[in-house]
Amino acid sequence: MDILIFIYNIFLIVLYTVVLTFCIINYRHKKRPLTAATAVLFLFYIFDNIIIYMTEFLDGFSVRYDLQFMSAPAFKTLIFLVTSFCLVSIQHQVLSRRPKNRDTAALVLLGLSLLFIPTAGYGAFKVWLYYLPAQLFTLYLSVSGLLYLKKHPGELDREMHAYKSLLWITAVFSLLILAEDTIVIFSFDVYSDIMVKINNRSLSEDMMSILYSVYALAYLTRQLQGPLIKIQAPDMAGSTAPAADTGRTAMMEDGAQVMTEDGTQVMTKDGTPTSTLPDGRTQGQADSKGQIQPDGPDSNTVFLHFASHYQLTSREQDILRILLTDKNNQEISDALFISIGTVKTHVHNIFQKVNVTKRSQLLRVYFEYQKDMPWK
Repeated sequence: MDILIFIYNIFLIVLYTVVLTFCIINYRHKKRPLTAATAVLFLFYIFDNIIIYMTEFLDGFSVRYDLQFMSAPAFKTLIFLVTSFCLVSIQHQVLSRRPKNRDTAALVLLGLSLLFIPTAGYGAFKVWLYYLPAQLFTLYLSVSGLLYLKKHPGELDREMHAYKSLLWITAVFSLLILAEDTIVIFSFDVYSDIMVKINNRSLSEDMMSILYSVYALAYLTRQLQGPLIKIQAPDMAGSTAPAADTGRTAMMEDGAQVMTEDGTQVMTKDGTPTSTLPDGRTQGQADSKGQIQPDGPDSNTVFLHFASHYQLTSREQDILRILLTDKNNQEISDALFISIGTVKTHVHNIFQKVNVTKRSQLLRVYFEYQKDMPWK
């Protein structure tokens, strides 16, 4: 049995570590807050599982941990607060138009509960009462997200359907975790004046985190499979000549050329190449007279600053990247596996945030932003 428990723990830690690694790789490419929040979530899953593993195999540590838990469960409180904050952050990134004040209030109430409940009483009921707010919070978060999606069916694209499934999983497992906690705390744990023995592992919680891992890996893999688009600012006085077609370049209506990270050369309007370094940074950038200017801005950095400045969601960033390659709504729909109606909704949201009414204005605002580099 000990061997099986050991293998099970190693499996969980390896699984969470793989997800964390994918998050870090993805974040280095796209710098999305959604990926950062997911990375922190799984980092604390790793911490939590390591402590639980130690309570299962180290008797001395288990005794000290259980006694500490009964008086001041600082570590578990930190785990609950950080993972709950990450779940709220992820939901805010995915459902960006959903009201956030209630989530913030619920998170504050959760924090207050976790801080004050340990000071009241002693025994099984106090422990059960300590775990209760965390499960009610995840249940609230999932149900509120499902209700929002029910009221806004137009937002259900491929990724949103996957997130809807995650919300259902969270709602169901919140109830299962609560039921398991109730049975274990009142039937198997020991709370007496001479002995405290707590079963710290929740199998229902493990199953939920494993499903989270599967969904996260699927999403992160899809994100990494798409090419990271680089955008060369156009010559504001004219158009640029197209470079050789490598199958991964496209021309904008303003003459901007899009390229990927493979070091594709970009031609200025006079035919002068501006080579790219291995990391995708250009060695020079043409000005309005066709002269090469050194130290041109990294176009992906520009994109990320632009998206942050206008508070674009992850899905809006996906659509903006394709908009910058002069694709129409049908092509965007095909590329992202979403409906035309969903594309139109996101494009409209982008226009509102950037304060434009048509695509040509959006492109002009973007390239003026790239030229001015206001973040520097």
